[in-house]
Amino acid sequence: MKKRDGILRRTSAILIAICMIASMPMGAFAQSEPTRIYRASVGLAKADSSGTATVNADYLYVREGPGTDNDVVGGLKQGDSVKVLENDGSWAKIDNGSGLQGYCSCTFLEISNMPVSAGKAGTVNADVLNVRSGGGTNYGVQFTLAQGTQVTVLDDSGDWAQIQTSDGKKGYCSKEFLTISGTSSSDSGSSSNSESSQKAGTVNADVLNVRSGGGTNYDVLFKISQGTQVTVLDDSGDWVQIQTSDGKKGYCSKEFLDIKDTAAQTPPETPPQNNNTDSNKTGTVNADVLNVRSGGGANYGVQFTLAQGTEVTVLDDSGDWVQIKTSEGKTGYCSKEYLTISGGSSSDSSSSDSGSPQKTGTVNADVLNVRSGGGANYGVQFTLAQGTEVTVLDDSGDWVQIKTSAGRTGYCSKEFLTISGGSSSDSGSSDNGNSGGTATTTAKVTADVLNVRSGDGTNYSIDFTVSDGTVVTVLEQLPSGWAKIQTNSGDTGYCSMEFLTLINGGESTPPDSGSNTTQKLGIVTGSDVRLREGPGTNYDILTTLGLNTQLVILDTSTEGWVKVQTSNNQTGYMCSDYVKEISDSDSAASDISLSNNSASVEAGKTLYIKASVTPSDSVILWTSSNEEIASVVNGYIYAKAPGNVTITAKSGTHSVSCNVTVKEADAVRSAYANPNVVMAGKSATLVAITDSSRTGVQFTMDGKTYTASLKQTDTTNGIVTKVWTAQVQGLSAGTHPFTAASTTGGEYTNGYQSDVFVSAQSDTSVTTQDDHRMSEPMLEQMEKWEGYASAVYADQLTYDKIPTVGYGIVLYPGDTFYNNLSAEEAHSQMVNSLNKASYTSVLNQFVHANNLYISQSQADALLSFSYNCGSGYFSNMGLQCDFRTIMLNAVDVKSGNANYSATATDTVKMYASVGGNQCGVLSNGTSITVTGIQADDPKNVYYKVQTSNGEGGWVNAGYVHIDDSYGLKKDLNYTNAKAMGNEFLLWCTAGGNAYEGLMYRRLGEVNVYNYNEYDFVRYNNHGYVYPSALQGQIP
Repeated sequence: MKKRDGILRRTSAILIAICMIASMPMGAFAQSEPTRIYRASVGLAKADSSGTATVNADYLYVREGPGTDNDVVGGLKQGDSVKVLENDGSWAKIDNGSGLQGYCSCTFLEISNMPVSAGKAGTVNADVLNVRSGGGTNYGVQFTLAQGTQVTVLDDSGDWAQIQTSDGKKGYCSKEFLTISGTSSSDSGSSSNSESSQKAGTVNADVLNVRSGGGTNYDVLFKISQGTQVTVLDDSGDWVQIQTSDGKKGYCSKEFLDIKDTAAQTPPETPPQNNNTDSNKTGTVNADVLNVRSGGGANYGVQFTLAQGTEVTVLDDSGDWVQIKTSEGKTGYCSKEYLTISGGSSSDSSSSDSGSPQKTGTVNADVLNVRSGGGANYGVQFTLAQGTEVTVLDDSGDWVQIKTSAGRTGYCSKEFLTISGGSSSDSGSSDNGNSGGTATTTAKVTADVLNVRSGDGTNYSIDFTVSDGTVVTVLEQLPSGWAKIQTNSGDTGYCSMEFLTLINGGESTPPDSGSNTTQKLGIVTGSDVRLREGPGTNYDILTTLGLNTQLVILDTSTEGWVKVQTSNNQTGYMCSDYVKEISDSDSAASDISLSNNSASVEAGKTLYIKASVTPSDSVILWTSSNEEIASVVNGYIYAKAPGNVTITAKSGTHSVSCNVTVKEADAVRSAYANPNVVMAGKSATLVAITDSSRTGVQFTMDGKTYTASLKQTDTTNGIVTKVWTAQVQGLSAGTHPFTAASTTGGEYTNGYQSDVFVSAQSDTSVTTQDDHRMSEPMLEQMEKWEGYASAVYADQLTYDKIPTVGYGIVLYPGDTFYNNLSAEEAHSQMVNSLNKASYTSVLNQFVHANNLYISQSQADALLSFSYNCGSGYFSNMGLQCDFRTIMLNAVDVKSGNANYSATATDTVKMYASVGGNQCGVLSNGTSITVTGIQADDPKNVYYKVQTSNGEGGWVNAGYVHIDDSYGLKKDLNYTNAKAMGNEFLLWCTAGGNAYEGLMYRRLGEVNVYNYNEYDFVRYNNHGYVYPSALQGQIP
């Protein structure tokens, strides 16, 4: 495993770096807000009179008019005091007392001497009102309010109102159950939320924080990346209420959203409705006023309302939301709760239950939460007391759909319901003949401790454990290789068939445990298709998958959705429209080859091999000769147990194989020292990461043994790891190698070698000729730039879909690596990659070879650049790299007369005086004499030069190299900051396009290099020249 070590020119494609701008999981620029940092907020005020205000943002635009569409005329810094001339609550006209007048957002001003505008009041009109953490029933209930309770309405621009109680509690409730008075409702007027005039927005920042309210004082709910499309619910102020395609709502600054009018659209992931148009059902409204919406959910807009007693035709009542049609022909959706349905055959009953007696259930818990969906992640709709009887609509899973005597429907855990009547959907007879098989058999547990989970996959939570030799009843064997089991005490759950031996004549392996003859494979047919936790757009997004990604198809029984497994063993659901099952007939390659014909890998790790086919878009089918030793998907070979296995890639009539030897698991997965640079005499923490089987860790360093303590246990995508630590103190300057060893109860086995780097220099701005490593502050920032990915993914933005994992670790064919990394292990992998790969050694060799004096901050900046763009720019001097030349031109000089022979290293302007008018141009390669020096500021040195023909002037010292024969000290603290910054910022292009996010990374790095500034601001505070492609686009 290694990081990008290739050579990338600044004008060529730095494709790997783009992933931090537009991708996941994983927040490329973790600032409070995109483009600049906002640390404080303000109570908005509306007033006609003037007042004063203090800027609470690092940098605040002042514009020609009130709105982000007006030109910027200046800027203010944090703490600046201004006079407020006008203030409408959103934008304030200000005067800074130095001739700057204009408008800026009130959000980033702390305004005093202004009267506060009156708010709206609300009164609860429901018996009990649930107040939730967000605007929708999918959010959890925070507290409840009784009928008649008075609240303050903070925002009522949508169907859900944000409120605040008299004791300061805040939350969201349905506007339907709130009588609002006070100022005019935001629903009146032009009705910006109406479906006909709904607006869409596109994110124009690299990463945009979406908050729980309209201001930086509200918590960040989630982040969305550049280019993401959202629905705009309310854009009447500087903060816009938005909704994402997966239903999440929140607020973001209007400044970072391109808004346009568009007709509302149904999210493309939503499977088509199964309308029961021939059921002849009718419905009668049983609420005072019923909202009829454009889709099946409270997040859809209200189209019209119906009065109590109105009769409608029911088109589809298969879910909690009913599609209806009025006598005038209007159609829409309403909650089934407020409709009394009669006539026709109920779509709630499945055909398999036809004619069977109705089931009933009795609550056996003190208080039973009834939720909006089948899972604890759904919001609580109402509660039922012990002994309450309900009608059971569906009990085929662990969550039961029920209906109360009052007609309310919802879901509850089967565990707290005693079900009687009817034929149980759990019975084996109903599935007789199924390929999965549900005939009752028993099995013996073959693992020391077997985790039994709430669902069939390691992404489900562990309910309980059973020990080796325990006999259990197998209720169902699933195509995914998992079984539903029941213990003698009646506990049920799911476990892997890998750790069960069937008895009572049962098969010794599950019917479809991933064996190559029965495994169903598929490919993704769309770009950036979402993989979700469950079969519906209301479930969380796990990741996105690119076009032609190969998958294992686990289950197709849910209409519109497919359960799949990815190459990193992650399971989830995808819309069936974007998954195509593949077989041999889809393969049409005329030739196929593998990157490796043989390889070895430790158990628990993944081996990556690559198949090349002609034509390149041919489908490749991967198989393993022994799934118990290793499985394979998309060329990722997951090693399970020691042994030999043959991995085969087949396309058409052609196939090729790789012989893989799986070795014993590593005793220690990874180890590192914290901090990465230790000051002499200070303490350090040794850290080791092991698998869950290890019971102890020891570190050996400098002839001493340190026994580690267990710090934490992490579970990431079902992979359990342990983190062990030990303290060491009083280390001398230099490198101290150590070995981490582990035990499972017997002798310790050596597992991983790393080292502690101790520096004698505590001041990060002092230059020395010592070796350097990246310091902790730079490591923390680089992790934000790179982004964290626990599981390997194919970077869709690179030309050959380069596999990447952790914090920017890229993989090449033949690499072995740990997949499903915890953040702790990903940090360890990045630190070791930086320290052990060529990044650090090449930079230190470059410094020594050129006799340079370098500071810690300068080393930090150059190592971050190297990790992003490759270390070759410091090892191959033949590669063009102008900022490297500027570094080599830096020498320790003093102001005064001089007489040095020198050479111009670039075409550079000459000036009549420092800061004066241009008087000529010095061509690249011209031999000159330095006759004077202006070096009062080491960051801005100028040379007075003269050519052989008598022309002369003052030039930037960054573009002049004084001959080495004079023996001047090559001190990088004399690097010309403006020249270095201008050149460094040019390294922001990929595929011929300049990227703002990548330029901000360069800006952060060069400020660390030039000025020892580790605050990583996202504005140009030192006056560098932006790349021409970005000029005028950013401040």
